[in-house]
Amino acid sequence: MFTVELNQIIDAEIPNAATTRQEYQQRLDILKEMQEDIKALVQATREMAIEDGYAEMKEGKQPELSPTRALFIELYGQEEFDRVKRLGQAKKTFTWLDV
Repeated sequence: MFTVELNQIIDAEIPNAATTRQEYQQRLDILKEMQEDIKALVQATREMAIEDGYAEMKEGKQPELSPTRALFIELYGQEEFDRVKRLGQAKKTFTWLDV
């Protein structure tokens, strides 16, 4: 429901469905700006709820962190790192094509 309203707002800024690279870029720029605005509104609403006594921030348990790759190698050596390391999934990056 809210998604339809967002699309209407975006379509008012960029008429028609995005078909060119420039229109897609404009659409993404608008969405990023809206995302930042919504994030700020969420934070402000939380702060107001806390101020009015309806909510509080509870501190969780402090997490235990693993050593970084560099620190592990410094402590135990490259050979041990190679023996116990796990490979993660490669990061995907959105990239515009030169077309």
